[in-house]
Amino acid sequence: MKSFVFALFSIGTPSASPWQRGSEFRTLPVLALITALAITSGCANWNANNETRSRAFKLNSSTTSLDSVSIEIAVAQLDSDQAAQLEQLLGMIDQQKLSLDIRQQLDRNGLVCGIMSSRPPAVFHELLQPFVPDPETLNIAARPLALAGLLDPVSRLLVHQRVSNQGGEVYPVGTSDLFNHIEWVVNHADGQTPGEASQARCFFDITTYPSSDGSITLDLVPVIRHGETLPQIGVADGSFVMNRGQRQVNLDDVGIKIQLRAGQTLVMAATDPFSDLGPTQNRLGRQLLSSEKPDETRLLLVRLVQTQMDDSFDYSVQ
Repeated sequence: MKSFVFALFSIGTPSASPWQRGSEFRTLPVLALITALAITSGCANWNANNETRSRAFKLNSSTTSLDSVSIEIAVAQLDSDQAAQLEQLLGMIDQQKLSLDIRQQLDRNGLVCGIMSSRPPAVFHELLQPFVPDPETLNIAARPLALAGLLDPVSRLLVHQRVSNQGGEVYPVGTSDLFNHIEWVVNHADGQTPGEASQARCFFDITTYPSSDGSITLDLVPVIRHGETLPQIGVADGSFVMNRGQRQVNLDDVGIKIQLRAGQTLVMAATDPFSDLGPTQNRLGRQLLSSEKPDETRLLLVRLVQTQMDDSFDYSVQ
């Protein structure tokens, strides 16, 4: 830059000839203006470009917590007419994501669980299609409308919601109707654990633990809540809090932990829900996913939408 300015001033230096001296002096204001522009604007732009090139690229920080997980939860109610379709779907899900011990424990208690890919098979969509109820199952007021074809199809999804869960936060989802009294048996490899309760309803407690690769570990534990709603003392944010709720039985022996990636769906169903079984054989799975009608069963679906903890480009966490 200094040599460039020096060259400009050298061009405007007066010579010995009088007529040349006058013309060159007339060009001096123009050269001075060019020099000033070069100093004030040209150099500044070059320096700014150099600073831009040397500045590190950085994404803006997200305001969402890194352990936040977005999951989609659905509970579908199916009837005995869909038994063949349900069996076909359960034969297509990937059960190998669970260890052999967990699969055997689930089977002993009438449950089957697996992972469905981000592109569900056609039979899955067929199972969840809305249906037109049988007029014989409707009350007297709705029956004429059904016979006339004026009733809208009924959705099979009793629950369908998107939940934002923090890492380690428990989210319960109800999967059965409320029963006045139920009895159940948890089957183990070396014995059984019976139980019973009044005013009971079955839930699955869902807990998510995100990983840095964008996947999550999904913790699923069956829970039976029963009895009257009573005051309960809990702990939140390091302080004691007073809540109201029912007593509950955690069936940890039938709980599972499984890894999900974005778009994948966990499928939980009862084994042979429409077949005739003995009084204690495989009753637990049916009770966890049951309705008041014996010819109906329920399907629990949990899909990972996304997680904020995806540090694929952060080499510091590897």
